[in-house]
Amino acid sequence: MLPIIQTEKRTMGLSSGPFPPDSLIPERVTGSESLCGLFSYDIDFLTDQTELKPAELLGKKLGLELGKGTPDRAFINGHVVRLSLGDYLGGNYGMAYRRISCRIVPWFWFLDHTTDCRVFQNRTVQEILETLFGDAGFTDDKFLLRGSLAPRTYVLQYNETDYAFACRLMAEEGLVWWVASTAETHTPIITNHNDGLRASGAQPLKLPPREASQVRNSFDSLRETHVWKPGKVAVSDSEFRAISTDLTTEKSSLLGLPLADKFEIFVWPGRFPTKGKGDSPAARSDGEPLATHLVEALESEATRLESRRIPTRRCSACRSRSSTTPKPQAERPT
Repeated sequence: MLPIIQTEKRTMGLSSGPFPPDSLIPERVTGSESLCGLFSYDIDFLTDQTELKPAELLGKKLGLELGKGTPDRAFINGHVVRLSLGDYLGGNYGMAYRRISCRIVPWFWFLDHTTDCRVFQNRTVQEILETLFGDAGFTDDKFLLRGSLAPRTYVLQYNETDYAFACRLMAEEGLVWWVASTAETHTPIITNHNDGLRASGAQPLKLPPREASQVRNSFDSLRETHVWKPGKVAVSDSEFRAISTDLTTEKSSLLGLPLADKFEIFVWPGRFPTKGKGDSPAARSDGEPLATHLVEALESEATRLESRRIPTRRCSACRSRSSTTPKPQAERPT
């Protein structure tokens, strides 16, 4: 009789999917995620489904539990969009298991694989996004907004993927999004304030002492990477009712990087609305929110944290890699 791999004491396991947890045993997970970006995780499995067909996993939803059985467990949930079928496991396990690798991404990823041309009239960005998501068959989204979004008179999607169109609208509206995972599903969170970025039940980052080789549910390495970015952003547009008015608005970065003030990102047309929502000519201050959002986006890309997590002493070979882009620490004056 061929030996069976025991999964009860492993701290990384399947939380949901088309197969029982004992049929897909995770060995290793690597990936990255960020604000306003799609997460992507590659997971190596041992499976007893030695005659696995690609259609049994591709496109299906798969969930992974990290720190299983601990108070600070975490979940990764997404759709399988890439599947690699590897060798059969030999040695003591005979031909009972096979190595496979899956890549999982959020459902938002599928919107980058369809293009369209259409017009939306007198709709808010939230209404347009909900239409895009609903047409693709997805309703797992959540808006955490303060205040109401103004309806847009005329919005055109022209030969854009639904993903590019949605990201463009959210950037113009100053909306930030990220994807939250649970054991069974995942949900894009779309917000316009910092409180919407706070993960439920978030725990402080724990680093083990230098003399400790492994500490349960902590990180054994942390890398901080800094990238040079331009120091200024300028936006402008033209207004037919005040054609001679200069609408150029500039914002400078708070990072103060060397040479950064000599390089500028210029955006035209800014397509920023007037204060009077069309009832009065545009003013220079109408472009300030857009310029502020753009320079803050540059600042957020200037620093990156990468960490490696040890799930448990009993599974030292199983490591998960994650990366985050922190928010700028400096407060911008209003």
